[in-house]
Amino acid sequence: MVSHDLRNPLTIARARIDFVSEDVQNEHVSAVSDALDRIESLIDDLTTLARQGDVIDERHPVSLSAVATDAWSAVPTAGATLDVETDPTLYADRSRLRQALENLFRNSVEHGSQAQHEGADGDDGSVHVTVGGLDGDEQGFFVADDGPGIPPAEREKVLRMGYTTDESGSGIGMAIVREVVEAHGWTITVHESDRGGARFDVTGTDPLE
Repeated sequence: MVSHDLRNPLTIARARIDFVSEDVQNEHVSAVSDALDRIESLIDDLTTLARQGDVIDERHPVSLSAVATDAWSAVPTAGATLDVETDPTLYADRSRLRQALENLFRNSVEHGSQAQHEGADGDDGSVHVTVGGLDGDEQGFFVADDGPGIPPAEREKVLRMGYTTDESGSGIGMAIVREVVEAHGWTITVHESDRGGARFDVTGTDPLE
């Protein structure tokens, strides 16, 4: 209900600014348009977070590879590439697992530009994201990229509600990831990837095969 009430005036404001932008092109109009986009993004994130329950009651066998591929298709990847190296069958809520993966992928694409990281392969500024299995007897998977990574002092904070290093970020997307993972009874931790980028390990998944 609150989301609906917020979207109504936002829709009116968006229509008016689109109308004005047809005749007026300047930095003020662009700034207002960007601000409206930001508000809409915040509403989407807050609505998603509000719908997340503390515990997931209904789970089904799902292919991690299939969910990851679907999630990747929903993210503006800007030339980034995805490599799925593992395909366990997980007992999970498919929709919410996809939401978590979408947010992880979006985080990698938005913050993991190779152009900012000397150790990354290639020179086109795009990021490479990998979904892989954990080593040893640990049950779970990881999502890693070859971007600039997350400083050790910030790794504990990155999954907290409201934490962001981006002026245009809400600090909600990664909190949603944590909520989804913990609602499944799993655990998520932040590390450095083999290529020096960010790596998120999800453990305790107990795959069916």
